[in-house]
Amino acid sequence: MAFRKLKQKKYTGITEYFNPNSDDKETRALYISYRDVSGTSVKKKLETLDLVKAGKILSDIKHEVEREKKLLSAEERDFTRQSIKNKLTLDQIVEWYFGQRKAKDNIKDYQAYKNRIAPILGSKIATKVTTDDIQKLQDKLIKKYAPKTTNETINSLRALYNKAIKKKEVSRFQSCSYK
Repeated sequence: MAFRKLKQKKYTGITEYFNPNSDDKETRALYISYRDVSGTSVKKKLETLDLVKAGKILSDIKHEVEREKKLLSAEERDFTRQSIKNKLTLDQIVEWYFGQRKAKDNIKDYQAYKNRIAPILGSKIATKVTTDDIQKLQDKLIKKYAPKTTNETINSLRALYNKAIKKKEVSRFQSCSYK
């Protein structure tokens, strides 16, 4: 199976999926390609084989993306732009994380971050945090807090990074994806 782009200008963003070994090279499926609100390239398979319907679907999606972009505040656009460039600080990731999190301990966890992690790692770019930085944080925490508190703090940082990686706010984390 192979892909081919349609040559007509009005079908820009629509790709045909076909079997190159068959004699008729009949289209098996249509795919559309576009960029979402954050600028990430998206490719979707369509249920229809009708080019006119595919063009309408693509047009509707592009209009919806444009509408969503206009609704984003300047701050959200800046956050999205920075997340794409991997220049978000740990503090910015934390604001996003606790803003979308619905746990009952949200305020307590946020305060724990501000008191224990932010003074040491908060201003550092999230993708530049290494295992050495985590180890230094752990060493400083163990001097000041009980081992259980230290472990809970490191675990909350782990959860934050795993969520950010899953949601593609941090595309690469140098130390590792915590398990």
